[in-house]
Amino acid sequence: DEPFVFTLEQFDRMPFVTACVYEGMRLACVGGTVRRTPTDAAVRLRARVTAHGGKLYDITIPRNRLVMNRACVTHIDETRFANAAAFDPQRFLDDPKLTALITPFGGGQHLCPGRHFVFGEIRSLVANIVLRYDLDVLDKRAPPLRPDMHAVALSPDGDCRVRFVPRERAS
Repeated sequence: DEPFVFTLEQFDRMPFVTACVYEGMRLACVGGTVRRTPTDAAVRLRARVTAHGGKLYDITIPRNRLVMNRACVTHIDETRFANAAAFDPQRFLDDPKLTALITPFGGGQHLCPGRHFVFGEIRSLVANIVLRYDLDVLDKRAPPLRPDMHAVALSPDGDCRVRFVPRERAS
């Protein structure tokens, strides 16, 4: 069976699929961006409330130092995403500007040149699965995600079995 092929106009009529892809990239992103500071950089950091009472720290990162932005840290920031640990694609439908806050493909002049292709491929995969299969979750409780800071994506810490049941395709 050939997969369904979609045009950009058809993707525009699938806002929930697009929102699901954004939410999946927000929650499963483990990438980051590494940059060298061109000048001394003054930064104000707030320590986690549970660790240091929310104390502010003013630091200066010296010129020519490597700095890494962990995308996953900003993607689960409760000040940016309410109920950040939950999978909630509706957040992107309610506020489309939230897409600017997730950075699964890096940023700035180093933004991934293949991001549009990859995003289209992911949307096509999700849409094809939804249109072609009924999914039966065999393990009623999904295992927790296993954080691996060296991985390209998160994976479950254990089995998460799902049965794909092909749908009858209309002629």
